[in-house]
Amino acid sequence: LLGKTQTAEFGWRGLTETRLAGVTPNAWNTGYASGGSSGGAAVAAALGLGPLHVGTDGGGSIRAPAAVNGVFGFKPSYGRVAGYPAALNGNLFHIGPITRTVRDAARLLSVIAAPDIRDWTSLPESGIDWTEGLSDPDLNLKGVRIGYVRTLYGRSVHPDIAKAVDAAVKVLAAQGAIVEEITPDIPDPTPILAAYGAERAARLRREIGDAGLEQVDPAIKAAVLAAQRYGIAELVEAQDQRAALAVKLKRLHQRHALLVTPVQSQPVPRVGTAPEVPFLGAFNLTQQPAASVPVGFDANGLPIGLQIVGPPLGDALVLRAARAYEIAAPFRRVRVSV
Repeated sequence: LLGKTQTAEFGWRGLTETRLAGVTPNAWNTGYASGGSSGGAAVAAALGLGPLHVGTDGGGSIRAPAAVNGVFGFKPSYGRVAGYPAALNGNLFHIGPITRTVRDAARLLSVIAAPDIRDWTSLPESGIDWTEGLSDPDLNLKGVRIGYVRTLYGRSVHPDIAKAVDAAVKVLAAQGAIVEEITPDIPDPTPILAAYGAERAARLRREIGDAGLEQVDPAIKAAVLAAQRYGIAELVEAQDQRAALAVKLKRLHQRHALLVTPVQSQPVPRVGTAPEVPFLGAFNLTQQPAASVPVGFDANGLPIGLQIVGPPLGDALVLRAARAYEIAAPFRRVRVSV
């Protein structure tokens, strides 16, 4: 164990910059943001500071920093990796690997994917070796149906990102996948996530008290205070909407084994601003496995990620697709000068 990497304060923001520990900048250019909340893990992976890193993802906190730092990040199915003590954001919270390669992530998953009696939501022991088949030089995606979602919720996607993701999807098709461009009728999950965020805010306030609230980042304090307007009725409504979203996604997966989307909608921003990653949180609500695969660079030379989403418990297929892409288009690494 080399050490604890830096995270956002309480894992709250998609930005690894805190008053306590300072700024964790992007691995490719220190003038740009590293994302978050597991920004330290993604930067360390990119720079080769240890081969295996564990991140946590309650709304994109593995996939976003992995994307903007050019490494592989995997959010397994909910409960695949047990967690204790419980996270503030409850059953949105996934624990998974951030690594330079897909096979390294699978190796780590084979160690950490286990139940824990203290986590009553953790999945039973699967006995799966997650690396199985990933070393096969003939690995392909023959016959795998993929739904390509260029955007969701009507959000605009920057041309640099759209171009890189289009090219990546062609690579998947060349690996034998049957790709169909689709425009699913999925509602913007922001209101649902906001209600669950209010629950998280209440947990945080109970944990740190009013005295602690005076010491946190002003943005976190403001969010905690604003969350007081939510009541039981709003949370129950959010739970119903979450269930409806999960059903919509399950129906999509009846036709498409995998879905792919961009990770970012806009290029990596400067330090001080969180990357725009609007397509990630829905898959925490539905507890599906999802990965971020590095697929290119924007005009500033900063990484772009492709999101690969599997059906519930479809972790092995997500890893297979990511590895098939990696074989065809090996991930480029940061050159570190010592």
